Amino acid sequence: MATALGILPWPRGEASKAAARCFTDWLKARGGHGPAEVVEGIAAVRRFIELHGESRFTPWEGDDQRRPTINRVGFRRSDRSGGTEYFVLPEAWRTELCSGHDAYMLARELVRLDLLKPGNDGRPAALHRLPDMPNPTRVYHLKSTILTSESVDD
Repeated sequence: MATALGILPWPRGEASKAAARCFTDWLKARGGHGPAEVVEGIAAVRRFIELHGESRFTPWEGDDQRRPTINRVGFRRSDRSGGTEYFVLPEAWRTELCSGHDAYMLARELVRLDLLKPGNDGRPAALHRLPDMPNPTRVYHLKSTILTSESVDD
């Protein structure tokens, strides 16, 4: 309208292109077009693993297992592709990795994105025999792709 009235010296369509560019830049900075709580929740899980992947997850196998894990939240092991998968204990999932987010909704969304391996019963948490634990325990099994996946907006 300002261009049509001669207030702005822009060529026809320039304002629309500028608005589209602003929207695209904002969407990229926001993290995509998915629900903000999902995008923020996945970022929180990734951030926790980036910060504490070595210190708060007990190694599944190997010599490092003899070193005590302070404030353990779960276990980690190498997968076939050379990445690291994480097995998060339920209470730690709710109170630490998903703090401030809907942990169940976030787990379902991670399953949908193929970043969390669900249990055989379809529940987001799967039963696993963990090291030094005699009975199967329900854990959130994060695939190694949790840290390398580009988009959460499929």
